[in-house]
Amino acid sequence: MKNQIFKDANEKPRLFHWNGRIEREELINWFKIRKWNLTDEMIEFYCMTGGGEIFESETILGLYSDQVFGDDLESMNKYYRNKGMPINWLLFHIGIKNSALNMDTLEIIVFDSISFNIFNKYKTFSDWYINFIREEYKERYNLK
Repeated sequence: MKNQIFKDANEKPRLFHWNGRIEREELINWFKIRKWNLTDEMIEFYCMTGGGEIFESETILGLYSDQVFGDDLESMNKYYRNKGMPINWLLFHIGIKNSALNMDTLEIIVFDSISFNIFNKYKTFSDWYINFIREEYKERYNLK
């Protein structure tokens, strides 16, 4: 996977703290049991990283992350669905704003965590990272 997030992680490793690799079959089965869809790009990302912390305040929720810290996919999706998040959204990122994958359209949605109003949509995980997350932090961390 030649993705900007991995280029940035190689350039500035202190800003990216991954949870750890996950075998593809294990990952696919984990999502299948929950009847959650992912894009191929997100499957590859999760296989390589398991999610984790990026920059100073962004969390890409992980499969096996700690519920106590609110870093895990399952409990955070349950929490936000109980607050009114649409069932077809898969929350995968919390931080300056929250992000979810619309499992019907496979678009990534950046939304308000209280009203669930959509701020922006991205066609791919790469577009989301480059045009939303990276855009917020590139100047602060002097990303090339």
